[in-house]
Amino acid sequence: MRTAILSLLLLCPTFGAPPLPEPDPAPAAPKEGSELLSRHQTIATLKGIAFRQCLGMTSRCPNLCGDSGEFATFEIKRYLAYAKPDEYGDPKQTEFLVQVTDFDKNPKGDPKLSAWIKTLKVGGSVTLTWEHRYFTHEGSSSPERILVNYESMHPEK
Repeated sequence: MRTAILSLLLLCPTFGAPPLPEPDPAPAAPKEGSELLSRHQTIATLKGIAFRQCLGMTSRCPNLCGDSGEFATFEIKRYLAYAKPDEYGDPKQTEFLVQVTDFDKNPKGDPKLSAWIKTLKVGGSVTLTWEHRYFTHEGSSSPERILVNYESMHPEK
């Protein structure tokens, strides 16, 4: 009987050992949502719309990464308002780009915005308001610049 108990003790390595510590709780999930880094309200003019090719060096560049296509370039003439509540917010800009199409020239982004940009003439004055935000979603974080308001200053009749 004594041998049977000793055999069981040898097969059970935790017998007589201190209990294992509780596992650490799972790390807190990243906060979902967005944080305002800077807000820009400007008067600008359309410089033009041109195709720009992504210069990234990933296996998806330049045609599948989503960063190649036609871009409308606006030259900032003056700021109406500017706020930078976070140290990582963009400083005041001299240009603002809006991607209109993808690599294959298919429309990209908000269809209303694309239609509005097509009505503009080079040199036409507009007001642009955009926010530089830091988004967190499903554990992934990235900055984005979102055009929140746009309108022509002198709409064509």
